[in-house]
Amino acid sequence: MMNPIEKRKQNINDLLSNYRPLGPRDLLAAALMLQAGKDAKAEEKIEEKPAGKAAA
Repeated sequence: MMNPIEKRKQNINDLLSNYRPLGPRDLLAAALMLQAGKDAKAEEKIEEKPAGKAAA
């Protein structure tokens, strides 16, 4: 019987074997999606600030 750590390693390996390897395009797409999310959050914060406090 496998110990818990070995079982987790096997589960991770099984999951990874179902996916194709990542290439530069995949990494670029992931980075752009993360950046788009960060930009959207930054815009929301800017919109939430009251206009009167920005001049102070």
